[in-house]
Amino acid sequence: MVISEELERRKAAAAAVQRNAVISHAAANYSSGGLKRSPAELLWLNKRGCPIGTVPIRRRHRHHHHSLEDDDVKTNTESHLDFAGVIVGKAPSGQFTGAKATMTIWNPILRGDNQYSSAALYLDNIGDNIHIRAGWIVHPTLYGDSRTRLFSRWTREDGDYGTTGCYNNHCPGFVVFSNKIPLDYPFPNMSQFEGDQFDTTIDVFQSASGDWVLSVDEETLGIWTAPIFSSMTSAATQLRFGGECFKPEGQDTSPEMGSGRFSNGQYDKTCYMRRVSYYDSIYGSNVVSDDMVQLHDSRCYYEGSQGYNFEDDWYGYSFMFGGAGKEDEVRCLGD
Repeated sequence: MVISEELERRKAAAAAVQRNAVISHAAANYSSGGLKRSPAELLWLNKRGCPIGTVPIRRRHRHHHHSLEDDDVKTNTESHLDFAGVIVGKAPSGQFTGAKATMTIWNPILRGDNQYSSAALYLDNIGDNIHIRAGWIVHPTLYGDSRTRLFSRWTREDGDYGTTGCYNNHCPGFVVFSNKIPLDYPFPNMSQFEGDQFDTTIDVFQSASGDWVLSVDEETLGIWTAPIFSSMTSAATQLRFGGECFKPEGQDTSPEMGSGRFSNGQYDKTCYMRRVSYYDSIYGSNVVSDDMVQLHDSRCYYEGSQGYNFEDDWYGYSFMFGGAGKEDEVRCLGD
């Protein structure tokens, strides 16, 4: 009995030493200057994650219940769903089996009830209303606060866009693996205008078994199992990378996207994505090239500075996106 207790004590002490070493190493990286990043071990709020055999699931209250239908983006022509970024519409083999990008993290200002603002990558099946989307979002209606959070959103079959899927793991479909990072994790550090920039790497790819895997900063969060998606069991037909904002009917003031500014070419002022990559069913993982990309602006949000940086592979293919929104921007006024 005494021996077993001593073994448990030593195991706990060893785990604490290892955990502190990871945290110290990350803290050293934080103070090195330049872009700030945290390893997955630091993402979970208590810096330890959940006990082995359990996973982090956020407690949801009645006022947090939210489905895709609540966004009211299906048929309402008076509401606005705006996207600014790049569209990748042709895989070398004709089939995309994943997407990956590193995106800076901001906390855009919303200016009305039920608005949201996000930055994400998308895997789409055109014509079927099937997609997987993952990134960060500010969505008080969904979460009950205005913090910038990790999120995913998916639809599973042809039909009504608003009723065939949901956010995160609010309905059956996403199987959680990680005990370190919850799917609606609130990012603790925001990029600062002309200051430190914080980012996160989002990776969605198809496994050999056909499941779609979500990874954040090299930590596998979980999977969407293949049977969920009818026509996307083999591959996606289109990828998108960029920002999305939603403004409901009857509101004249649009939310911010990204940093809330668009200063073309200025990486310390504007939200951007770098190392924008795709997975191909035959050719594997590759950085996006200019000839694959279509550029997309929106009513009052912009995209720019896109291209491959041949002098610095750290950027790879990158682009900027965002805008102030508001009502005094002519392009933002309702049509």
